[in-house]
Amino acid sequence: MACRFFYAAFAVLLLQFILTVDAQQQAFSLEPADTTGAGDSTVTLMCQVSNKEGFLSWRRDGTVISNETRITNSNPRFSIVGDRAAGEYNLQIIAAQESDEGIYECFVTAHGSSRYIESRSAFLSVISSGSQRLIIVPSDTIIATEGTTTQMRCKVADKAGVLSWLQNGRAISFDSAVSLADERYSIVGDNTEGEFYLQISDLGENDQGTYHCIVNAEGNNDAISSSGAKLIIRPAESPGAIYPHCFMTPSGDLQVGDNVTLSCLSRGGEPQPELFWLKDGHDFIIDPGNISRVYDFTNNMEQFSSYTRINIVLNNDLIGTVFECHATHPAYSSTKVCTLDPLIFELVSTINVELDTEILKIIEKEAGSVNCSATGDPTILGYTWYYNGVEIVESDPRFVIDTCSSHHSVLTITLASLGMDDSVISCEARNRIDAASVYTVVRIEDDNITTYILLAILGQLVFLMLSVNIVQCIRRSRTG
Repeated sequence: MACRFFYAAFAVLLLQFILTVDAQQQAFSLEPADTTGAGDSTVTLMCQVSNKEGFLSWRRDGTVISNETRITNSNPRFSIVGDRAAGEYNLQIIAAQESDEGIYECFVTAHGSSRYIESRSAFLSVISSGSQRLIIVPSDTIIATEGTTTQMRCKVADKAGVLSWLQNGRAISFDSAVSLADERYSIVGDNTEGEFYLQISDLGENDQGTYHCIVNAEGNNDAISSSGAKLIIRPAESPGAIYPHCFMTPSGDLQVGDNVTLSCLSRGGEPQPELFWLKDGHDFIIDPGNISRVYDFTNNMEQFSSYTRINIVLNNDLIGTVFECHATHPAYSSTKVCTLDPLIFELVSTINVELDTEILKIIEKEAGSVNCSATGDPTILGYTWYYNGVEIVESDPRFVIDTCSSHHSVLTITLASLGMDDSVISCEARNRIDAASVYTVVRIEDDNITTYILLAILGQLVFLMLSVNIVQCIRRSRTG
């Protein structure tokens, strides 16, 4: 009785061991199926193995045409596609021809605890061209990094229906129009050539899934569809914690006119961060010839670095300016910043100021103006007018000051008087570090009306004197 119990228990354990070993052996999870493809289209025959241990190969009409991922029939239109980690070794044929028709099967050699396995046979038939057909289809598996841009290609020949992209069965586009309210999606390529490539920027986790490119039926053309292309999004890898790092060269003994380079460095990360400069907290326009971006590998190609450099020429307006380098990255919750010290260098001020006349001539009781213009580095900030050394204020009714811009200012004497004759008018232009002035002399001319009245009175006096002399002469002649 005890022996029978022992043998029964041993048999149960042996059966469990056999089942466990058998469950771990390589087996097909997806086998090729009969497929019909259009001429010049891309056709994919599926083959997926779980617990793969041996070498996988494809046969066509009994002849081996591949070894693992290498095509051995020297046909450049054949390739092995799919996710190797998932055991996918799908046979893809681009621009299929009628000569590609035949019986296809995949098999895996025995290895380790796994025995030899062979798939069922699948017949590939290729119909002649003329009907709409896919000649480029999206790759079966695309692995991209969060925050980057990827593109899936789909090209159709003799297109008659509407081409659409689907993500997990959801429509994304209809021909070149994107149906989703998401600006990250776009259809690119030459639509007139049948190219409808799906481009997705700033990739995120929600973009993962299976994508199909389909064209609906139209007229005598049947509906066609690509096989599903899987898109896998890897998480973004953050750059080093100490970055970005910014610096200026040279950094000392600077003066106006010197050329300096502002550099911003980031290292590591996938994708690379976006680096951009701010000047005193604001964006600023940079001559494209003075900015460069450099990407290179360091540390035995294991760590990617990116730089952005700006070349500038120092001028007085830059004194005290603060430059910041900002870095954005999908792994950052907020923008990271590095800041340079305020620019300090030797200042050289230049102000050129001039008046439009050296002598201001004005007729008594009339108005007269003088124009003062100036240029400078740093920029001219304003003007001050003086009368005989005393600053002219707005409340003085004798003068009006009109400063139109930093380029010039106009002083008007509203009512000239003889008392202003030989007075001195000065114009002072200033910037934030210096000032310069010029002057003109005022000449007041007599009022013409007064002169005319005096001449008339004088004329009358002369006439009276002449008249008296004439009368006296007449009297003398009569008495004589």
